[in-house]
Amino acid sequence: MAAAKVKNFGLKIWEHKKKTMFAGAVLYWAGNWVRKNQRNASIRTYYAKEALQFGNQLVSAESRPRRITVLGNSSANERHVWDDFTTNALPLFHLAGLEVHVIKTETSEQLEKLALVLDGEEADAIYVVGGDGTIQRALTAIFREKDFAPLPIGFSPGGYDNLALRALLPTVFKEEGDVRRWCESAMCVIEDTRREVKVTQTTVTTTRTKEIEEKEGEDGVVIPATSSIETTSTTEYGISPIYGGWFGHIEERRRKLWYWFGLKRRFAYFWEMVKRSPSPTSLSLSYEEFCPGCNQCRSPVVIEKPQWRWYHLLIGMPMNKNIKVERDYSKIVNENCGKKGETKIDAVEFNVNTGQMEDSCRLWLESSSGLGRFGVMREGWSRCSNGDVAHSTNEIYDTKLAARAITLHVDAIPTFLSRVYVAGDSVEVKEGDSIDIRATRKTLQAFLPLSTRLNLNQL
Repeated sequence: MAAAKVKNFGLKIWEHKKKTMFAGAVLYWAGNWVRKNQRNASIRTYYAKEALQFGNQLVSAESRPRRITVLGNSSANERHVWDDFTTNALPLFHLAGLEVHVIKTETSEQLEKLALVLDGEEADAIYVVGGDGTIQRALTAIFREKDFAPLPIGFSPGGYDNLALRALLPTVFKEEGDVRRWCESAMCVIEDTRREVKVTQTTVTTTRTKEIEEKEGEDGVVIPATSSIETTSTTEYGISPIYGGWFGHIEERRRKLWYWFGLKRRFAYFWEMVKRSPSPTSLSLSYEEFCPGCNQCRSPVVIEKPQWRWYHLLIGMPMNKNIKVERDYSKIVNENCGKKGETKIDAVEFNVNTGQMEDSCRLWLESSSGLGRFGVMREGWSRCSNGDVAHSTNEIYDTKLAARAITLHVDAIPTFLSRVYVAGDSVEVKEGDSIDIRATRKTLQAFLPLSTRLNLNQL
């Protein structure tokens, strides 16, 4: 009897195998969804208890809680960033007893104006909610006018690729879809964990020919058709890498393949390499060698001595007001400081990352040229497995260069790839255009966690 039931059950499954496969896939997806929600709820509970410890601390009745102004891009990553912020980070701010002012901006111009005018009168810190483009616009607005950010700034791990925070702390912000990224970004604001960060200046110069059609003047004279050359320069400040080539194109292409779900990145690398061969981009590089600081590039430290007055005999000399002690570079000699060089590369991929040093930042250019169809596909699938986007951990780069400033002149670029990526946003470039990237001493105090405090095995 039991054997017959088992046999009939097997026959029914075989007769309706398509429905059975669909039902199995739905059950598998539902099980993962429930497990993920339970895990995320446990993570939020853990961090809520951590934040509540700050909220339960006794303070003076006259003291004012720390004021955090949240600048949010409501449309970043199709609103997913804002929803993640209100679910994961905002409750921690409230539990910690912070005074939170949320400003939800509708346009990038509005966000830039607010980032520029905020100072210590309105807030004690800024928390930017958005993707890499939002972070870039906020920093550009500040550092176009100033050399130092007036307020410490925290960044949300939002956006599609989260390249800015990956570049600063890959061990914390690399894992996509991990709720702990959001909680750690909020907790470092609560705990006032800061790090000094230098920004880079990126200037894209484009040259375009504008055709003016033939037209008839007011006096009936025909004005012949002419053409004029227009040169446009755009300068931005940020901490995200600048990159270009086939990998950037495929990573952008994957966003349109949402119907492949978890396989969309791998399929994008496969399909693009089936359709096209990765022809290289020809670039002429001019660069200035990196110097961490010496007597040529750093001004000598001048300590202002207080002027003597007769009453100092009675009250003594005033104390030195210079609180921050700057490093003295007057005795450091670097013969390569300011040394310039030139080279040419043919790159399937190129990227310029920023490395934060003790009192400066360094540009690090890498490019690869020897990758064919299968090489790009193999490397792309490796990045999918490792969670990498704009940079590879494998030994594929044949050009490596450390510099203080790098200028990329586009000699030839495939029409299909006529763009570079600045803060994850594509910028159109053609032959004759240039991208100038410079390390600056413009500084901000960024809220950054030291590490991820919660191990998932603890849950």
